[in-house]
Amino acid sequence: MRPLLEALAADERLEFEVVHCTRSMPGRTWPTREPPGKYPVRWLRGVRIGPFCFNPGVLFVCLRREYDLFIVNSYEQPTSQAAMLSLSVVGRRWAIAGERPGVNRHSIVRNVLRAVALWMPRHYACCAFGTGSLAAHAFREIFQDDRPAYSIPYCIELEPFLKLPLPDPSGREVNFLFSGQLIPRKGIDVLSEAAAKVLASRKRARLCIVGDGPERYRINSLACLFGDRVRFHGYIPFEERINAYRDAHVLVFPSRFDGWGAVVHEAMARGMPVITSAEVGSAHDLVENGRSGFMLQPPDVDKYVRAMLYFVDHPNEIAAFGSRARAKAGEYSPTRGVETLVAALVDICSDRDTIDAGQVREAGLH
Repeated sequence: MRPLLEALAADERLEFEVVHCTRSMPGRTWPTREPPGKYPVRWLRGVRIGPFCFNPGVLFVCLRREYDLFIVNSYEQPTSQAAMLSLSVVGRRWAIAGERPGVNRHSIVRNVLRAVALWMPRHYACCAFGTGSLAAHAFREIFQDDRPAYSIPYCIELEPFLKLPLPDPSGREVNFLFSGQLIPRKGIDVLSEAAAKVLASRKRARLCIVGDGPERYRINSLACLFGDRVRFHGYIPFEERINAYRDAHVLVFPSRFDGWGAVVHEAMARGMPVITSAEVGSAHDLVENGRSGFMLQPPDVDKYVRAMLYFVDHPNEIAAFGSRARAKAGEYSPTRGVETLVAALVDICSDRDTIDAGQVREAGLH
């Protein structure tokens, strides 16, 4: 979210403050300890048990600070619940923001806990900001009334990816890329089975893996079968991730569920066709099926095999697919995110006598 927040800070139409609950979270590999950008940040003290944070100072922020709108980014955290409760009790206007709720519906316990955690947004949030159209639709279903749910995708910094030349595998091997955690949720079993069939039937196909995790053994098995046609690069630091895309031609991302999936956005900005799952949020906003890539239902291995073989057998199509992918991804810039968010904020706060249509003060709880 930093590129969007930095773009917001450069916009004179609003003032905002970002309140952080913690400086790091388990399982998150991108850096969060670097100095904040050009926007004001407040770090709350508190306790953290595993992935859950409780920061009593959030009550002071919600009850004592004056904002035209509070945006609570997440619903599962104890701090978020405390913020939503206190704001509702004193009648402050607040919105819920985040990725699509309920992407993993296979656990009864999680379903019950999710329903409890979403009780406050369902009844008291004035609106929602979903990370993409799929998330916005999910929040509208939760509200079950006429409260608005806006789509504000992650607006990542695309310039380094847009500057790379379009991939051209003409006369060479077609390099497929997977980038992400090697965990069951990311569909590594589907990827490895599909890749094995493609590599066995086409000598011009290669697979590059960026990331690490408990499913690495599946990739090691592939490397034993196909040698250097399977390359494992392991974890790449966030700020160096563009290096993963330089020699790649097609992204394969068969995730079983992903709230957004920034890797799809990055690959398309680089000019790569993508083969991805319909359970990846960004695919619904970015992928034009059959034109910039293929959006498939997991975990159908044969569909992934056919999609991968299409690009191996039609390498000249990669540039055309990639050009359309780049054009679409480029539409989702921080500048566009600012305009979308400001328009939504004006819409939400327009009934306040103290608000001018061009001057909105907003606080984000992240």
